[in-house]
Amino acid sequence: MSRAFLLLLIISSNILIGQSLKVSYKVTAESIFDTNRPDTLPDMVKKTFKDAERNFVNISYMLSINNNESSFEMEDLLLNDAGGNGRLAKALAGFTGKIYCNKAKDIKLKQSDVYGQTFLISSSFNTIKWKITNESKDVRGFKTFKATGTEEYETGKGKEEWNLVAWFSPEINTPFGPGGYGNLPGLILELERGGKTYSASKIETDKTIQIERPKEGKLISQTDFDKIGRNISKEISDN
Repeated sequence: MSRAFLLLLIISSNILIGQSLKVSYKVTAESIFDTNRPDTLPDMVKKTFKDAERNFVNISYMLSINNNESSFEMEDLLLNDAGGNGRLAKALAGFTGKIYCNKAKDIKLKQSDVYGQTFLISSSFNTIKWKITNESKDVRGFKTFKATGTEEYETGKGKEEWNLVAWFSPEINTPFGPGGYGNLPGLILELERGGKTYSASKIETDKTIQIERPKEGKLISQTDFDKIGRNISKEISDN
């Protein structure tokens, strides 16, 4: 998309100034387990994963936005009464912990309880090199445009890559979205990532929102955190 087209897109939109917003997101998935090898999974494992997938309807995320800051986390809903399948659903939904973003300072902090301790994983807010297209669709009554990008993530086998698809609306003038993704000229109302789709289900203005930067946890860079994961995976595989 050319800069001229993008500028025209923004100017011509009926801008909703998104300075203080609360946005709820729901998650859906094509398949939780690896569809490339379903026959290798025991039936009991398949059933457990499918039961967890059914609990996705009880999962909701909240994105709170105030000016240049945002906070994103899973809400406590009915999953607490769902036993093991509820806990598995939470783990498989894709985002855990609290994710704080500051656009002005180019900071993203993910607060995560893992490896027996709490971490504050620090990275840049502006990490995805989005390609904005002129493809559009309606989401929650807003006209959105499609942006695509890629993101590397760490596994026990090394680095792999996600293909990302974001549908953002210039009508809602804020650069944030679910999971700490953003830096687009409008709110991300729908995000496709890792076989899951996060879709806005409710948007509210709220002038009382106060965003608090998380402080609890060991501050660590994303690079150093990935090294810890690799070392732990190596120790497990060597034993």
